[in-house]
Amino acid sequence: MKMNKQELKDIIRDEILKYFTETDNEKEEVLELASCHNDKGHFSKCDRQSVYSLSDRAAKEHGIDKKFVGRGTVQSKKDREPPKLKTPFGLNTSKDKQGGRQTIKGKAISPKRSVKNYPEKYYKENQEASAKADRKREIDNCRRLGFRTAQEVIDRYLRSVSKAQAAADGDYPKAEK
Repeated sequence: MKMNKQELKDIIRDEILKYFTETDNEKEEVLELASCHNDKGHFSKCDRQSVYSLSDRAAKEHGIDKKFVGRGTVQSKKDREPPKLKTPFGLNTSKDKQGGRQTIKGKAISPKRSVKNYPEKYYKENQEASAKADRKREIDNCRRLGFRTAQEVIDRYLRSVSKAQAAADGDYPKAEK
């Protein structure tokens, strides 16, 4: 569908007027639809190697043509056309090894496999790094509260036992007055 500049201005003006004439009591749900994201999970343009994902349910809810439904890595993209995708076998159809956070039909699933690096596990490296960072953060919080590690407690105990033994033997230096 092509439109001229004046038609586009009219649409924009109508939307702005509609926005300012709404009452505060009306609650309007804002829907956001972005089909491409980069390897860090941020929305991006549908450039080569970005991840494209549009489920059947999302297309129906937003009134998008079914030809845009798909999931995979973008190989090429033309304006107003669905992208050409690299979709490994099993990414959208496998019951056990399906990639992404939802099925291609739109049903939410627990994310297991990465769409970009299929069939690798979802966030495998990030989960390990995140677990280490969480553990370090917990240790730092405990130290601030005054807790010590088991090794530090054992070392302190053994030092005090050594000092007590030295004092019993008479080798412990007396405090100066």
